[in-house]
Amino acid sequence: MVNSTRVGSFADADITEFFGVTESRGHVPNENRIAFWAESASEIDRLAEVARQAGARNIEGPMQYELGYYAVFFEDPCGNRLEVCYRTHGTET
Repeated sequence: MVNSTRVGSFADADITEFFGVTESRGHVPNENRIAFWAESASEIDRLAEVARQAGARNIEGPMQYELGYYAVFFEDPCGNRLEVCYRTHGTET
């Protein structure tokens, strides 16, 4: 668990758990996104296929979006926006 007294100074390598939520002030559907970290790029590929087979919509990726950041974005059948990412720190994809 992240030590709350040092949260602002942690590098990605120091963080072992990640859960991010953005919230719409008006609670409008599809403006919220829930993000998760995966353990590898191959896990992202596998989860993207699972999402596709489960009826995910608006799938973007999986791909490397910037150096060291491999991810897939999609909406579940209810319109909830999700992201699964793997931080490679620029050494692999």
